[in-house]
Amino acid sequence: MTKEKQIISKGLDVSEQVIKVWKLILSENDKEEDQGNELREVMTTQKFWINYSDEVKKFIEENDKVFFCEWNDEIGEIHSVETMQHDYKDSNLYDREEWYGEHRTFGDYDDFVTLVKWIAVEEKQVEDNMTIVRIK
Repeated sequence: MTKEKQIISKGLDVSEQVIKVWKLILSENDKEEDQGNELREVMTTQKFWINYSDEVKKFIEENDKVFFCEWNDEIGEIHSVETMQHDYKDSNLYDREEWYGEHRTFGDYDDFVTLVKWIAVEEKQVEDNMTIVRIK
């Protein structure tokens, strides 16, 4: 497997940006808090991530569907359908019985596979400690 294929098979870690934004939001300085809240909103757009880095821009350009995912206000990742499956296929995210045993759903979607298939661009879904937004 070539190096380029290895990069494509995994999501991109953008946790540094998520942490930076949450530090601003949790600041005791009102101006910083406002700045953090504004950044949090634009972080859910393709325009923000295309301008974030060349690596993220290339990833977005090379994939049909791209998602921004955030966990616990500290972990951020950019994913395609394929990288999401690759990175989380063995987790409870794709385990319908384990995850949905408590009757959880992602908004109007019955399960995570359906969400990834049908979520609209700029649609945001939140479940438990995860936020997912389709940015392309």
